[in-house]
Amino acid sequence: VYKRQVCATTTDDGLLPDALRTRMLTVTPEPYSLVDLATIVKLHNSEINYMVRHAIAEVSFGSPRRAIMIARLVDSDIDTKEKLLSFLNMIGYKNGLTNRERELLASLIDGPKSLSYLTRKLRTKKKTVELIEQNLINAGLITIGREGRMITNKGIKVL
Repeated sequence: VYKRQVCATTTDDGLLPDALRTRMLTVTPEPYSLVDLATIVKLHNSEINYMVRHAIAEVSFGSPRRAIMIARLVDSDIDTKEKLLSFLNMIGYKNGLTNRERELLASLIDGPKSLSYLTRKLRTKKKTVELIEQNLINAGLITIGREGRMITNKGIKVL
């Protein structure tokens, strides 16, 4: 008799069929800390000073991918948090969010919305909205409940 072990990863275990999910052990990793993210930024751009590395970590909302992307855009002339935020605003990343992410957040300010509403509002496809949503969910800026997509208090503050 052969025994097999399977390892799988997902960012949304709710999409897994019950038959699969009930047979798996769930392991949830600790979220990245600001220090972790600042270290990742330093590895990708060692010219960035300590204060700016930590500012990038703050506006990356826990996402190493977003932190790395911002680190690649920044040069050593940006030496304060204020200069970083000004630069991000100039290139369309106000508070570390893209225009589309801010547009989706703004759409939720007056209450929960459905996926079909957001698809129409953002003038895009369902998959694109789901991708944007996943980034905002991971950042703790929105949630999805029975009523639809809702902005969190953190999302309101960022907006």
